[in-house]
Amino acid sequence: MLFCPLNCVPLLISSFRFSIHHKNPHFSTSGAMSGWREEYLKGVRDADEQHNNPANRELIDACSELVDRVAALEAEKSALQSASEAAPHGPAIASRGTPPTGTTPDTAITAETPVIARLRLDLAEALRGRGQFQTRLQAAEDELVRLRAKTAAESKLIRELTSERRTLMTKIRDREEELRGKTKMVADAHDEMTVLNMELNMETKRRREKEAENKQLVDRYMRRVAQEADAMNKSNEPLFTKKR
Repeated sequence: MLFCPLNCVPLLISSFRFSIHHKNPHFSTSGAMSGWREEYLKGVRDADEQHNNPANRELIDACSELVDRVAALEAEKSALQSASEAAPHGPAIASRGTPPTGTTPDTAITAETPVIARLRLDLAEALRGRGQFQTRLQAAEDELVRLRAKTAAESKLIRELTSERRTLMTKIRDREEELRGKTKMVADAHDEMTVLNMELNMETKRRREKEAENKQLVDRYMRRVAQEADAMNKSNEPLFTKKR
């Protein structure tokens, strides 16, 4: 779609009417003006949206300047053509009155011919430049469409990656919470094992003390029993002697 500034409205209208009448000379433009007006207003709105785009601003300004130049050249050409068409009536008017001093109509037409030729060359050059600018503008618009499609695809990919990143971050947080819980459980188990080892060491120490104490008691008891047996034997020894 070709965007054009507001100063090319007359040229658009004239080209639209020419194309319609060229296809159908009996066609009336009044019935199609409403649809054309809506399309044109939509194009103007799109042009306003695209005018601030750096990729299109330079081409739009160049197209606007070129259209203004073409319109000026066409107006000048129309004026010169009107003057050249009115020039053949000059001899009849001159024959009725006093012949004008200075150049004759033939001389004026001859003098105007280089100007018209130059204007035609300028007009052809302007139209050729306009076509080149339109080609560049179309290429820029195609590139803009491609970049928009690429941007849309990249935006979709970014959204997908962002969603995946959010999901992964949630999983990582859950895993970190799980790891913290397991680490706490390991620390608690280690502390409990440390306490149990301390209790075991204390119990082992107490058992050894009890064993030593029991051994002492057994030794004392055995010594006392031995002493009592010796004393009993000594006290019973005279009886054994008498019996013999």
